[in-house]
Amino acid sequence: MSKNNFYLLLILLFLTSCGAVTSLERARQDPLSVEKLVLSNQGLGEFPEEITRMTNLQKLVLFNNSITEIPSGIKNLKKLEVLSLGRNQLKTLPEEIGELGNLQKLSLEFNDLSSLPGEIGELESLETLELNYNQLKSLPDEIGDLSELEYLNLDHNQLSNIPESIGKLQSLNILIIGKNNLSGQLPGSIGRLTSLSELNIIDSGPMLELPYSISNLRNLEYLYIDSSIELPYSISAMPRLNVIVR
Repeated sequence: MSKNNFYLLLILLFLTSCGAVTSLERARQDPLSVEKLVLSNQGLGEFPEEITRMTNLQKLVLFNNSITEIPSGIKNLKKLEVLSLGRNQLKTLPEEIGELGNLQKLSLEFNDLSSLPGEIGELESLETLELNYNQLKSLPDEIGDLSELEYLNLDHNQLSNIPESIGKLQSLNILIIGKNNLSGQLPGSIGRLTSLSELNIIDSGPMLELPYSISNLRNLEYLYIDSSIELPYSISAMPRLNVIVR
């Protein structure tokens, strides 16, 4: 991580903690009064069970700990809007994650996830999903049910394909799928992502091809690709597009 990025991260962590409870001991004293809980860099080896009883939580940040699993009791946090679990040691997600109907942002970057439960598609309010730097080999078809999703980061995983259902993400604005093991052609359904403004497929896999349907993305402004990728002729009909070649 560069020095500039490090300082930016510190600033973001500071802003995140503003107005939040930053001590588990303090949160335990009156669990129902806690709406924001930030326990980053606490050396936590497990998800504190008492958090599942803080039913008025709206924001929960457990960034940079050593948590290996999320308890099924996470389903109790019905008011949760932001869940940040980046830089932990998660290998799986519980099915109950799908019961967080108000969740708008889910950050799971820098973990050890190899798969996602289909129930993730039940997060009807989700706008941001950060899954970069994991071990994902595939995505459930239900990923396409995230109708409000605007930002999806799949960078640095082990994906061998992208499901056709991704074309259902009509609200998606930014899609990052670089640094994977994709082969062949991206699904033609990607041409249905009419809200997409940025697509990053740098180093996403061997001999990756862009489908002809990409020319349907009239709002696409930035396309990040490798020099080895051959652009379809149809892309000439996209005057707003800026192609950035690595």
